[in-house]
Amino acid sequence: QPIRRLDDLSVAGFEALARFRSPDGQLVGPDTLLGMGGDTDWTAIAPVMLLKSAQTLAALRADGRDILMQVNLSAAEIARPLLVEEIAAIVREAGLPHGVLRIELTEQAALRDFDGALGALAAFRAAGAGIVLDDFGAGHSSFAWLAEIPADGVKLDPKLSRMIRHPRACRIVTSLTALIRSLGMTVTAEGIEDAEVRGELHAIGCDYVQGFAYDLPIRLPDIAVAFDPLPG
Repeated sequence: QPIRRLDDLSVAGFEALARFRSPDGQLVGPDTLLGMGGDTDWTAIAPVMLLKSAQTLAALRADGRDILMQVNLSAAEIARPLLVEEIAAIVREAGLPHGVLRIELTEQAALRDFDGALGALAAFRAAGAGIVLDDFGAGHSSFAWLAEIPADGVKLDPKLSRMIRHPRACRIVTSLTALIRSLGMTVTAEGIEDAEVRGELHAIGCDYVQGFAYDLPIRLPDIAVAFDPLPG
């Protein structure tokens, strides 16, 4: 799914989404697949996602697209020791600049083993990957998380992003985005379904926007369509 710059709505990058073919032939996400039961080795999926994302990113950048690619990993995937070596090899073989392939980590995943996640993310950065804190503001330890984890960017939890038209909530989110940016990180408003809030999001300091108001998830063969100007 595309991630767009708020100032001009150009494509800044993509979040790679895992989709699987269900028994009835439909493409479904991980949550739907889990609901169907069966055995799935989720730790085996991460290297494939990272490799395909890196290859796609390298091809797009070779065409002159100055973009990022973000991949969401679970706590189990991040805890796997070999992942650091795999990331280093993937970044190196794809010839990617440092930090353009980025790993997204949700707060809930980090809190399962905060110290372990902190060490793993530092290792990922040393291996050439960037770090994005996902669903920021959804839990109870966000500020400790913000202080400790060496991240390049933060994605606001969709509930926070959607509250900016409420005066009290807007003041909180405005202060939060200012704090995040003062620490040298970018801010993405995620889960946006109403394009009319673009002005407010830009005014409070968000750098990027992601959501159905602008883009549905697209398949890899159709990725060039994302770079077409948006209607209106």
